[in-house]
Amino acid sequence: MADKDYHHGDLRVALIDAANAMIDKNGAGDFSLRKVSQSLGVSQSALYRHFSGKDALLAAVAEQGFLDMAARMERAYQSELEAEARLRSCAEAYVNFACEHPNLYRLMFGELLADRQNFPELAAARSEVFKWPMQCLLQHNREQGREDSELREGDKLLIQSLVHGLSSLMIENLVTTRLSREQIIQEVTPLMVFFRR
Repeated sequence: MADKDYHHGDLRVALIDAANAMIDKNGAGDFSLRKVSQSLGVSQSALYRHFSGKDALLAAVAEQGFLDMAARMERAYQSELEAEARLRSCAEAYVNFACEHPNLYRLMFGELLADRQNFPELAAARSEVFKWPMQCLLQHNREQGREDSELREGDKLLIQSLVHGLSSLMIENLVTTRLSREQIIQEVTPLMVFFRR
């Protein structure tokens, strides 16, 4: 196979984009490096110059997914001023991303890449996603006159559990309600603050 002419660095980005498109469409179940290289008209040896193997490419796709989700959540955070409105907007951005890209979302949080120690950049990108709702809770503390400068681990887990659980339920079609996605988020968001001690 004759490799197409890619400028330095462009092939890595093209490989991530092509893999992302395949996963977004069909999931990671039958994903292969051969299919990715064929879709771009390059040899697998060219692919291996950028990624050590399938897991490395999948980790790069998941990392980009987390960065895209984090950017979306940052925009949501910046679009509001009050803490609860920001939290609702961030939750909506999170759930919408999951519902718009369910296969990518499953990869990002799935068992396939569970060993985060092998992919430190992936773990760092994941933490960027949850930075924004945590900022909302810290702001809520200030608005309520609390002096907490750090969040308890339980606070962090509560937020992660609610948005992740809601997203997972929605992409698996397990939510049994007539409410729209936006209405569900409106109902759930206040609970993120209410259940804190």
